This record gives sequence, structure tokens and C-alpha cells, in this order.
Amino acid sequence: MTRQPPKSPPKARAKRKKSFSSDDRGDNYVQLNEALKRYDKGQKPTKGDLTVDLPNGYICFNGNWPDIYGDMEKGTVEMCVWNCKDGHKLFVTNVKTIKGTHYDWYYEPLCYLYDSETHSMVFTILPDLGAFIEAPELAWPQRHIEGDAMSQHWPIYTLPRTGKNMKVTIADTTIPASQHRTCELVWNGNGFDKKFDK
Repeated sequence: MTRQPPKSPPKARAKRKKSFSSDDRGDNYVQLNEALKRYDKGQKPTKGDLTVDLPNGYICFNGNWPDIYGDMEKGTVEMCVWNCKDGHKLFVTNVKTIKGTHYDWYYEPLCYLYDSETHSMVFTILPDLGAFIEAPELAWPQRHIEGDAMSQHWPIYTLPRTGKNMKVTIADTTIPASQHRTCELVWNGNGFDKKFDK
């Protein structure tokens, strides 16, 4: 399931368009692209902070960019690669943005399988990898949630710089650990197995 942001008023949408490049990518990826170009030249990024860890197949960019309403927010773009048992590779890109103490719920990881024989990338979805988490799964005690509670418990993914497992926590960082669950997505060679902390 791909989450869509709520429709914004015309003025907000017009403001958003200014923060996108001509090919309609978000300003976060524009900044990341510029940072990687400077990295190739041995230069530091002019905006944000870039980590490139090639031995571990991991890239992370931290910066500031406008949200869909034009308000500035802190964000992270992560990219990671896994070697699959069948010889192919799994590429995952992940965006996290936060305002104050609450992560934005508009994003979820995008996953692509690379076929080493045809040299093609095929988009795949989190459920096919066993990695799809729904907000009610992170509520504790386990219960039905809706409305604000849904956005508070929305799953926020973190890709691994070391190791092979992804971590999933909730959007609202003010909720005590005793009142929600976290999940470790354990790599099994071709996908992930869910492992909750309680």
C-alpha cells in the first residue's frame, strides 16, 4: 500500500512545486544527487551531511527541505543493498522526515530487485518481501486504533548501515517504549521475517 499525502489547498500545491525539480523529484533527492556529484569529485556537500559506506552497501544523506506545504523539515534519505540467495540484489531507498517529535507518515521504503543476468531493476513491494508493517501492529497493548492514534503509531523504517536487519518504530517519539512495540525485520536471504520486541 502506498500512502498518499492529503490534498493541499491550491496555494500550498503551487508552493510545493517550486521545491521540486523539472522531473518532479522531491528536493530531498535533488540535494542528495548534488551531494553525490560532489562526493565523486572529492568534495563535501554544500547542503546537508552525506555518508557513503561502500563496503556495507549503504548511503545516508541528512538535510533540510520543504514539505508538501512549503514548511521546512529535517529529513534523511537512506539507500541500502542486500545480496539475495539467488544471486540477485535488493535495493531499498528510504525517506524519513521529522518535525519536532513526530515523524512524517507520507513515506515508506521503495524496493527494487536487480536481476544480475538481465541487468534490469524491477520494482517490488514491502508485502512481497515480508516487510510490510501496519500501524496497529505497533500499538501496545495490542488493540484497534484509528484517527490520531494511527498517525502516532505509523511505522517508521530505518535501514542498516551494518548488519542486514531493518528496524521499525513509531512516528510519535514522545510515546513511552512501554506503550508501543518496535519490530526488527530479520533478513532471511530473499526477504524479511518480523520480530517484535514484545
